Amino acid sequence: MSFIELVSNNSAKWLATKVPNDKYPTVEDQIEVFTYGFMVVWGAILKILLMVSLASIFSIKISALIITLTFSSLRIIAGGYHFGDYNKCITFSTIQFIGSALIVKYSIQYWSQVDVYSLLIFCILTALYVIYRYIPRDTPNKPIIEILEICKFKRWSSYYLFIWTVIMTIFTFFDLKIIVVSSCFGLLLELFSCSKIGHFVYKQLDN
Repeated sequence: MSFIELVSNNSAKWLATKVPNDKYPTVEDQIEVFTYGFMVVWGAILKILLMVSLASIFSIKISALIITLTFSSLRIIAGGYHFGDYNKCITFSTIQFIGSALIVKYSIQYWSQVDVYSLLIFCILTALYVIYRYIPRDTPNKPIIEILEICKFKRWSSYYLFIWTVIMTIFTFFDLKIIVVSSCFGLLLELFSCSKIGHFVYKQLDN
């Protein structure tokens, strides 16, 4: 049991003593549901604290924030690979986000506007392919099998890509390179998480 799971389970047991059990067959079922909710909350808090701390240490707060926001906002719609426990999730998420932000920090001076436009086009084409082939990426616990649901998430992902493209094009026009490059990195990380090769790579790391 990971640290997050242990804390969440203890929090759930404490809450179960305070909340009357009138919705679940047994107290154990109530604790199980509460534990999942606490895992989401405590896991998110730990991720935020860790990301903010590392981003501050390396002076990459803007890039790290943009990468995380882009990744997370598309992930809500598109899904993606889920690691088996929070320790792995936090570890690999932090490596990806902080590592990408560091790349942006030390390479941004070498990006010309043509390079940024080229990266933007690459992201758009990659996103169109991944949306068509792989999105939505469900989880074993919550599979998405109905055609109407699949089409809905593909449509929402397409809307997201359109709005993102418009915003990033405007930022590129005004030469706000650090925002565009950071957001492109965040988008590519999420697309990779949804792709077939991404699932293969993450599954190997998960095992």
